[in-house]
Amino acid sequence: MNNQGNLFKTSALTALATLLLAVVLYFVGSDAGGSAGTFVITAFILLLIAAAAALTVALFVYREDGRKPGSTPLIYAVIALPVSIVLFFLFIPTSVALLMLLGMFGFVTGLLALVAGLVKKLSIKTA
Repeated sequence: MNNQGNLFKTSALTALATLLLAVVLYFVGSDAGGSAGTFVITAFILLLIAAAAALTVALFVYREDGRKPGSTPLIYAVIALPVSIVLFFLFIPTSVALLMLLGMFGFVTGLLALVAGLVKKLSIKTA
C-alpha cells in the first residue's frame, strides 16, 4: 500500500477512535462536578478537536477510485451539514449538551469537507 493509503487509514481510524472516546468520556464523566467536571469537559472538547483534525486529513488525502476527484468529501459535506444543523437545534428542547457539541463537530467537519471537495474538483487538470 502506498504512503497516501497509509495516511488515510491512520487518520480515519484516529478520527473514529477519538470521536468514540470523546462520547464515552462524556457519558462517564458527565456527572462530575467542580474541577473534575471542568477537566472532563476540557478533555472532551480537545478530543473532538483532534477527531475533527484527523477527519479533515483523511478527507483531504482520500483518493477516489472510479469516481470523480472530490466527490467523496462533497458527499460527506452534503450529509454532515444538514444533520449537524438538526442536531444543534435538537439541543434547544432537550438540553442535552452532547447533541449541541456533536452538531458543532459535524458542522465544522462538513465545512472543511466542502472546502476539500471544492479544492479537489477545481484542481483537476484537463488533458
